[in-house]
Amino acid sequence: MGTGWPVAMDERDIRSNLPANEQNYEQSNEQASIPLSGSITLEGAANLSPFAGIVFMAHIFGRNLTHLHQPGSNERDDDLQGDFWKRHRALDNTLLHTSLSLPPHLRLPAGVRDVNVVFINMSIHTSTICLHQAAMFKADQNKLPQSIIDQSSTRCLLAATEITNIMRLICHLDSRGMNPFMAFCLYVASRVFVHLLKKSPDASEIRSSLEFLIAAMQQFRKVSPLSESFLMQLGLDSEGTGIEFLTQDPAHVPAQKWSSMPPMAKLEVLVGLPYLGVH
Repeated sequence: MGTGWPVAMDERDIRSNLPANEQNYEQSNEQASIPLSGSITLEGAANLSPFAGIVFMAHIFGRNLTHLHQPGSNERDDDLQGDFWKRHRALDNTLLHTSLSLPPHLRLPAGVRDVNVVFINMSIHTSTICLHQAAMFKADQNKLPQSIIDQSSTRCLLAATEITNIMRLICHLDSRGMNPFMAFCLYVASRVFVHLLKKSPDASEIRSSLEFLIAAMQQFRKVSPLSESFLMQLGLDSEGTGIEFLTQDPAHVPAQKWSSMPPMAKLEVLVGLPYLGVH
């Protein structure tokens, strides 16, 4: 979120309506769509097409970025009624409402074959983590009640777990068509697990999730150069956790087979699915 990469946008710059669904576009069928400002409502989110959902999530990333890095004159970080916390609650409500009101065609696992649907769902959870990690920092910095930190920590863990579950769900799919910014989603979720492991080194379930995401990023870097930089940063973040990047081939898969397996097939093995040799 701190890179300033052009995944974010300001709704005030947008004057056109959001894209209609691909089928109507390809068949030249007229379809009424909504402006970006209308997508924030419950009714608006329910009418998003997969492509429009990508635009909407870019907008949410942009709002999150502005929230964190362009403070106003009345922030009052130490006051839960200050502008910072009001924006935090408004963004959190938007993310919750969006998640609850997604139409069936934008939900998983129904939309698992649509790379845009996968990225929309990952982005919702990634935005939630970005928002609440900032809240944890501000609450700790300003000595706010521990309950604020605990609540945000729980939200981060739930969101990171959902990102992991989505990655497990799609590990059998071809990664070449996936959104390259998914590497950021995997990195953000991994950082949540790293933070928790530093507090509880014996949390085996958390460790397993982190190892899986590291393996996913290692395989994903072959189609997304972004993964390389995120892996390097994650290596620094992981110092002191005892986590080692997976460099050894799984013992139950012959080395020759492992070297010839497609990247996502390797993930199936790491998830625990048997390698059938047909992908």
